Amino acid sequence: MYTKLLFRLIKFYCLTSIFSASLLANQAIRQPTEIPGHYNVQYYKPLYLQNPSIQLHIYGTAGVSDWMLNNVSYMAQNMINNMRSSSNRSRFNNHHIFVITDNDPDVPYSSLPGHKNTGTVGFTILNQTIICAEAVDTLYPNLPPTWRAWDTPIHEFGHAIEHTLGLEGQSDSVFRAAESNYNSSVAREYFSWNTEHWFDASLSTNNSGQTLQSKRSAMKQGIFQYFNSIFNYNSNWKPTCAGRPDPGTGGNGGTINLSSLVGSYERRPIQNDWHKVSITRENTNTLRWTNAAGRSWLINYTDGRLSTTNNSPYGAQVVEVQFNSNNQPISLRFNGGTYTKVAGGSGGINKSNFIGQYSRLPVENGWHQVEISLDNSGELLWSNNSGYSWRLLFNNNQLRTGNDCPYGAQTIEVSVNNNQVSSLRFLTGNYIKTNNNGLQAEDFVGQYARYPIQNDWHQVTITLDSSGSLIWRNNAGYEWPLMYSNEQLTTLANSPYGAQNLNFTQSANGEVESLEFNYDNYTKID
Repeated sequence: MYTKLLFRLIKFYCLTSIFSASLLANQAIRQPTEIPGHYNVQYYKPLYLQNPSIQLHIYGTAGVSDWMLNNVSYMAQNMINNMRSSSNRSRFNNHHIFVITDNDPDVPYSSLPGHKNTGTVGFTILNQTIICAEAVDTLYPNLPPTWRAWDTPIHEFGHAIEHTLGLEGQSDSVFRAAESNYNSSVAREYFSWNTEHWFDASLSTNNSGQTLQSKRSAMKQGIFQYFNSIFNYNSNWKPTCAGRPDPGTGGNGGTINLSSLVGSYERRPIQNDWHKVSITRENTNTLRWTNAAGRSWLINYTDGRLSTTNNSPYGAQVVEVQFNSNNQPISLRFNGGTYTKVAGGSGGINKSNFIGQYSRLPVENGWHQVEISLDNSGELLWSNNSGYSWRLLFNNNQLRTGNDCPYGAQTIEVSVNNNQVSSLRFLTGNYIKTNNNGLQAEDFVGQYARYPIQNDWHQVTITLDSSGSLIWRNNAGYEWPLMYSNEQLTTLANSPYGAQNLNFTQSANGEVESLEFNYDNYTKID
């Protein structure tokens, strides 16, 4: 269900019609009372619209793109601004719109599995997966993927309009008189269906050249008169899919270099071998997905889009790519999970790069503190603080344990930053290279960014307060304390995310260069 957990990983926006926003000092967002217990907005500093007649609150979960939030906001504001009556427009003050993904919980209070879109008084919930995309509606999982433009969000916001303005009785009279095959069992759908038509949600006029006014005039007379009394007939606003981040382009609008996707990926936390993946090049337009459980399937690249084929256990699905600020792929999103690209060895490193101290955090026993050294024969040796050691083999840019390892021969995944080993993932643990450099709390002070930067929560400054405590502060204005003790960096329980350990990496000279928090990597930028 929609609990505090869901919206702890949230992006929050309230935007003007030109997408500029300002902080509303000392203003608390009204907690939606229509669905008590499912939403918690206390952690999100409000933004307000410069247009004083409307205050919309737009939220998005972690997988929702900035483009989607901006355009959903633009849609809602234009539909409201198209209303003839200022009194009607004012009724949408404090309306909440929640944009979610297939990976988020269903609509609360609904008994229908896969129900992820709704609109009513006070709030609207929209699934970005079926906006300007060819996708399967989770409410109808057995139907084939269907292309939709703005059909669903305009339809659902149409429900919100009808209920917010109290038009149910008038709608029943209008549609019963106008529709010869009127079906009372779907009475609440007629207004939304015609709202789609009025605002050209399917973008059909883009193809036919028909104007919005001629399209509206073609409506049945009674329905046209009804909608013309609510909305401005002469308005030319209609939605657009232009610029939507394509699952295959990461939003850059260009083509993908498939070779850049080749490599190793992890879905964290790793819970089974299906969460460890290797991507290889099959041919010009095809990649192969192979997991550590030995299962593999093809990924085709057509029309700027990556998608699995029917030989995947999950069927044909879109594979989304996320890029960093340098337009390099950093993760793949597939079947509701994010697979982060990891280094599995590098041609730029050699055996000597592995030498040093490593810790698996939190350190719970001697097996979690490790030294890698070169023995007398020049071979790598893994030694833990419990007194056990075994050989490591580094060949063909791959690090493996030897047969003398108590866990048998295993591949160790290597993370490299600036041609320096920063961490090793062995079995299910991540061993951070610490170099025993005696880091102090002040070594973490600085500015950090999570790429790609999608909202103000992804830009962070860590400072020391007057008591010497570390403070994590993001550009959205939220902050919480950090504690560094016994080479372990943690958030406290009063963090919006609760108490968590933060892994960190260091450069060759021992300086902190990145933090891993809540499965995201924050790179130090100063």
